[in-house]
Amino acid sequence: AVVLAAVWGSFFNVCIARVPQHESIVRPGSRCPHCRAPLRAFDNVPLLSYLILRGRCRACGAPISPRYPLVELLAALLAAALWWKFVTADPDQATAVRLARFACYFAFAGVLLVLSFIDLATKLLPDLSTLPAIPIFFLSVFGAHGAGWLARLIGAAAGYLFFRLISDFYFYVLKREGLGLGDGKLLALIGAVLGWRALPFVVFVGAIVGALLS
Repeated sequence: AVVLAAVWGSFFNVCIARVPQHESIVRPGSRCPHCRAPLRAFDNVPLLSYLILRGRCRACGAPISPRYPLVELLAALLAAALWWKFVTADPDQATAVRLARFACYFAFAGVLLVLSFIDLATKLLPDLSTLPAIPIFFLSVFGAHGAGWLARLIGAAAGYLFFRLISDFYFYVLKREGLGLGDGKLLALIGAVLGWRALPFVVFVGAIVGALLS
């Protein structure tokens, strides 16, 4: 799970780099962002290639952002934690259910990881990532035996409306933009997966972490 997650982390990096630029995440293949030279397979091994190349492109020698191995490492660590939580530590559940829960929540964590790094780089949460993810994850959680459908439906609606009300208050009452609606769509995604009961904790911790980063 950890090895496969690191490979997915490499794909997450592609999404982080290309989605804000409205580029295809499928074609062309991985390439150096400086000289645009295609990466050979042995230069695209998660974590190891960065260490072997000492953080530089083989073709042009330009530095490679440390974000690439960081995202791959975070994906691997998240997979390890999720495997322990949903597979190893819950032996009473059927194997298919445990694997379904792991797959669902790792995909969810992957989307949050991609959105976090896009947000850090651009201060935007692209609709291309958030909007399709809401119905996809709402349906997928049925196979993960997570929160009930009604709690998740309420969570998706409440998550969006909470931030929409704040945004409209700033815009119509204070006459300035105070909060982007990307936050509301992100919270709707979180509510669609975890249910409405998770939202107060998510908003509180998100506000604290956001304040510390800013």
